[in-house]
Parts: sequence; structure tokens; C-alpha cells
Amino acid sequence: MTEDASTMFVRGHMTEFAGLTGLDLRRYLWTDALMRYVPLAKTIEQFWMDDTNRKAGTWVQNAEINMVMLATSLAPGEFPAV
Repeated sequence: MTEDASTMFVRGHMTEFAGLTGLDLRRYLWTDALMRYVPLAKTIEQFWMDDTNRKAGTWVQNAEINMVMLATSLAPGEFPAV
């Protein structure tokens, strides 16, 4: 019987998962999976900080929300909690 990739991943990280069950375990797995995208944040921020890129239609069409999201990414601790 062969194990799927997620089962092998869990078995390889059992000490990290100790005590986690159900929803907590799923949250941990999703968070872990999303962490590989963290390095993209700086690249995306630098791209949109360039004035030339902010003249593109993809920026201009939603300029207000794009500015809020860029500001939030640059100073995440300053964004008000709801």
C-alpha cells in the first residue's frame, strides 16, 4: 500500500503536529503550504512601487483598492483590525 504525498508529509512532521487535531491541523497544513509564496511578496511590492507599472490598466481599473492593498502590504502592522 502506498501513501499519498499529504500522508507522507504529515508522517514526516509528526512532532510539529503533536496535539493538533481537526481544524487546528488543517489550519497548520494550509499555513505551511502558503508559506512558500512569502518570497513573492517583495517582488510584487517592488513591481507596483514603480510608477510606470501603476499606469497599467490592471492597476488603474481598481486604483483605490490597489493602493490600499499595497499600503497594507508595506505596513501590515498599521492596518486597523476589525
